[in-house]
Amino acid sequence: NFVLVNDIDLSKYENWVPIPKFSGSLDGKGHTIKNLKIDYVIENKENKLPESYGVGLFDGIKDSSKIKNINLEAIDINIKNNVKNLLFDFSVGGITSTCENSLIDNCTVSGKIKINDENTYVNYFVAGISGIATDSSIINNCTNQVDINVSTSREGYEDMMDDTTSAGGICAYIYDSSISNCINNGNIYAIANCRYLECGGIVGSNFNPKESVHLIPIRNCKNYGDVKALGGYSVTVGGIIGRGHMSIDSNINYGDISSYAYGWATSGGVTGNMYSSPHLQASIKRCVNYGDITSELLTWIRLYLLSSVITPVQKSLLIAKIPQEKIIFILIEFVAIVL
Repeated sequence: NFVLVNDIDLSKYENWVPIPKFSGSLDGKGHTIKNLKIDYVIENKENKLPESYGVGLFDGIKDSSKIKNINLEAIDINIKNNVKNLLFDFSVGGITSTCENSLIDNCTVSGKIKINDENTYVNYFVAGISGIATDSSIINNCTNQVDINVSTSREGYEDMMDDTTSAGGICAYIYDSSISNCINNGNIYAIANCRYLECGGIVGSNFNPKESVHLIPIRNCKNYGDVKALGGYSVTVGGIIGRGHMSIDSNINYGDISSYAYGWATSGGVTGNMYSSPHLQASIKRCVNYGDITSELLTWIRLYLLSSVITPVQKSLLIAKIPQEKIIFILIEFVAIVL
């Protein structure tokens, strides 16, 4: 167990090496760790997968670890990928790359994160606090002020694997975990020619397993950052969560939300897409959107105020600022989807 007794300046470390797989507790006592800089190139040697699968102050926390009362100031994380034609996961977070069965409480992060990936296949999870949160992890009372920029490219999307890019202000992907009383002030911009691009002001995407059916994963959170995503095939963008399998409660979005794609694009003030399953009926309760919503693609446009989910109780389709000649085509597509 560790306690910070002073502020720490990491500027003398030209390239911070993340603390690997931390198990324990760290109480920052409100102190600041500033100028954390990471320039990481993902490489494979002898055609093997890379040795590391994530970066942050920590490269993973686990086993009921507790990270609390820490301010990360002016982080600068840059990732470049040189691995080609191998599909693997890579997580980036200001505090930690992954959070497994652990707690992150009362932490703030500011700075910037940038991903640059050309002609490769990677499942990216990028966020200001934690890239991934799993196994009953809890993230409470945290604030993100990191601007996130993700750029991945390859020729065409017809040959794509089932690769996914997820980005969120607080966490990119959560599984059987929860986030509450968190604020995102950072802007998220992602352009990724992957199969699935999922971005949200608080969380990029999530899944709730059957055993956590009653869990409310996102509660009492606010997003002030703009979220903009452009992808090749499927893009879902939301003020709170991009794509969710959950119920969320008492969240507010103030940021502008935009999605652009060649195949399927959805934007929502609260969620880009929310879906149910036999063991979970998804729901949105006491949520408000104040941001502007934009969704554009070559085949159809769907704008929903709170959620772009086709269900018997779905919200009305909003058609705004669409040329008249496109409206009939959009309605035909919409009816076809419903039927």
